[in-house]
Amino acid sequence: MPVFPSLPSVPRGVRRVALGALVVVPALGVSAAHAAPTPSPAPPADAVVLEQRPIAVSASGATVAWLRRTDATGKRAVLVVRDGPGAAPRVIDRALPTAPVDVAVGTDRAGKAVAVVATANTTTFRTRPSSQPVQRGALYVLPLDGSAAPKRLPVSAPGTDLSAPGLLAGRVSFARLQRTGGKQGWTLHSGTLTGRRSTVEARQAAATSLSATTSIRATTPIRGGGLAYTTATPRERGGAGFTFALRVVRANGRTSVVSRTSFGGSAYNETGFGPLTVSPNGARVSAVRGTTGLHTWSVPSGRSVSTVPTGSDNGKSVPAGPEGLAVVGSDGVLRLIPHQG
Repeated sequence: MPVFPSLPSVPRGVRRVALGALVVVPALGVSAAHAAPTPSPAPPADAVVLEQRPIAVSASGATVAWLRRTDATGKRAVLVVRDGPGAAPRVIDRALPTAPVDVAVGTDRAGKAVAVVATANTTTFRTRPSSQPVQRGALYVLPLDGSAAPKRLPVSAPGTDLSAPGLLAGRVSFARLQRTGGKQGWTLHSGTLTGRRSTVEARQAAATSLSATTSIRATTPIRGGGLAYTTATPRERGGAGFTFALRVVRANGRTSVVSRTSFGGSAYNETGFGPLTVSPNGARVSAVRGTTGLHTWSVPSGRSVSTVPTGSDNGKSVPAGPEGLAVVGSDGVLRLIPHQG
């Protein structure tokens, strides 16, 4: 187990996490109903457990953050942050909005570390009882030093349905679910942490059911005013298989596909691409691609510049700066995996 240095006094709004919770455990089995075709290898001996079953994971530079469940339903959670090499995970002692499902960490325009948290939405009318109101996803920002409570973004106005947040130096990106004329569809937007207006950067075709539409799974701002985002397009009616794509839309509106992958049938393996992690200068984007590992692409060229095996077929893994990778295994456990060799 690594030895962590003593920490300075903790500011208001932040509480420490006991290091005793960071233990090395073997990979757990998965149920037969969700078993992967090829079992994932056990994590290396120097892997450190960070969280048992995080709701979502995000990274920026050497900082890794995740949503920790605090009840059985997952509707209540706290934000946990690990600030880099040698740092102990700490809980941001601020109540999050109900049903958080996604998080993006980065900085505001002044360089202050913040997180954008997304709440759950109703994803289809067909499975929603008529007596149940539509639940719309919202975006909230909170500082990672715990100095303020989460605040709803101005762009996340009542009546909007937002998800898949991304963050880079005060710029935000997100997906919006539009419902008009009996049809539903996703649009990609860019905006700021403080602005009330957003710009539509890309549109996906609408349909009467979300199961037949191309969804936007993850987004992030990139260098030069553009955005990177991932999509999932059903290959068969009812979503029996998907084609996943990593796309880039540039400031001039030109869109290109950087990478593509497909999966069919097995819900366990339909991970496609994982969370998008953008480099601090916005020039590179990293994401898990299927079961092939963590890939990094150059934004200017669109070419793959590196691939690092994660030893897992779970798509939530993210880079952890100079230390290695923060990998969510097939057992749902988040571990810090140091660089090997």
